[in-house]
Amino acid sequence: MTALDSKNIILHSLGKMDKSQTVKVVRYIKRMLDKDQASSYQERRAKAMNEIREALSRL
Repeated sequence: MTALDSKNIILHSLGKMDKSQTVKVVRYIKRMLDKDQASSYQERRAKAMNEIREALSRL
C-alpha cells in the first residue's frame, strides 16, 4: 500500500464521520502535534544544556 492509498483511505473514513466524531479526531491530532512540539523542545533544550556543560568544562 502506498502513502497515497493510505491518505485516500483516511480521507474516505473521515468523510463518513459525523460532526462530533470529526471534532474528536481533530482534537486528538492537535494533542499529538502538541506532544511532538514539546518533545522537540525538550530535545533541543537537552542538547543546549549539554553544549553549555561541555563549554564550561573546558574553562
